[in-house]
Amino acid sequence: MDTDIGPSQLTVGHIGNDNPGVQPEPAGPPAPAPAAPPPSAANLSAQLKASSFNELVKPSYWKPVSESPNLSQTYSVVRGAVASEQRVTAAVKAQLLPSLPVKSISDDELAAAEGHILNGDVAFCDASIVRSVTEAASMTRCVVTVFSYSGSPFQRARNWYDPRDEDTFDPQTELNKLLESRRNGAFAKASRSELRDRQVMAYMERLTGLDRKQGDLVLHGPMLPMELFAQGDDPEVVAASIDLGWNMLGDPGTLSVVSQTARGDLLTIGMALEPHQYVLLDNYEGFFRRIAGRRYESTKWRGVGKDLSRLAAAAGPSLLRGVLRTEAEAPPRVFHVHRWQCHESAVIAMAACAMEPYRCFPEGTDISDQLSGSYCKQKDVDQQMALAHLDAGAPLAYLRERTTRNQVKGGK
Repeated sequence: MDTDIGPSQLTVGHIGNDNPGVQPEPAGPPAPAPAAPPPSAANLSAQLKASSFNELVKPSYWKPVSESPNLSQTYSVVRGAVASEQRVTAAVKAQLLPSLPVKSISDDELAAAEGHILNGDVAFCDASIVRSVTEAASMTRCVVTVFSYSGSPFQRARNWYDPRDEDTFDPQTELNKLLESRRNGAFAKASRSELRDRQVMAYMERLTGLDRKQGDLVLHGPMLPMELFAQGDDPEVVAASIDLGWNMLGDPGTLSVVSQTARGDLLTIGMALEPHQYVLLDNYEGFFRRIAGRRYESTKWRGVGKDLSRLAAAAGPSLLRGVLRTEAEAPPRVFHVHRWQCHESAVIAMAACAMEPYRCFPEGTDISDQLSGSYCKQKDVDQQMALAHLDAGAPLAYLRERTTRNQVKGGK
């Protein structure tokens, strides 16, 4: 993206004596050094768009707060970025879209789908998770909500903990474990715990949604998230996720709308669509190829690898991914559907997004997220852990600095 600030060349007035042959007469104390000339437009643009580490930490680019980049500079950078994106969109619309299977959804189809949603024939599922960690233990709380526009929401919640087992504590053994973990990565244990938390949330969100009584289901995120198939210490997660995948495959009324995606190419194609259009672009075969690259070849993984291959052969070509455009002023959304019910599910996804026209994301998913979050707040979990440490006779000794800092600030 080429974005210059201002004109391509800035004319800088000459500072000092215009006639080097005429020596100025000495007079009083020396004048203060003149201010440095303003940077060229290209140099200023380079400062604002610096991407390498050395450029980002270059001391001359860091200014007093009062002199930090102003709003006009931000305007200029964003204006150039938007213009560049619009050029790409125009090229995609002219050169790529004619070769893609773009489908349109009629107003009558959208109205009928909105009626099904408002009548409670479509369920929306989302989950929230928070984690509070001290030096003695950690607590994770997860809440899953299934919401429809008819009837009461269905919610499930659970807390789980990771305390140290002090009864089997041996100082020498623990020291060796600590040194080994530092050699293998200082935060290996924490990373595994956080991955497990995400796996539990993703699994329970889908399991709870698939357990609905009737109608279609709109999930938040891919139908089969990658973290469920991350090869870790225990094949149990993958084995359970394979069973979940078969259940997902047997429920063609399930679809998903993704809020964020790393697939910028899909969003670029989506920007070229007209309102009420969608296009299906690929399936889950690439997803399963990436999983297969993790090499489930050891003895304890061999059975899981064979089961995964069978699921990949069935689900890979049957679960589809596409992008839809609801309104010209709002961003496109990536969505996932079953091959056997792709158009019907695309209509439901479009209608659900159209119920929030200012941002075009399913309103039902937002409500599910808010209902889950109301029972899953970070400050509440932190407070519960703090009270538990107070009850244990150690109100401060095992609390982390950031936790106590937030308490001093008023529970931020």
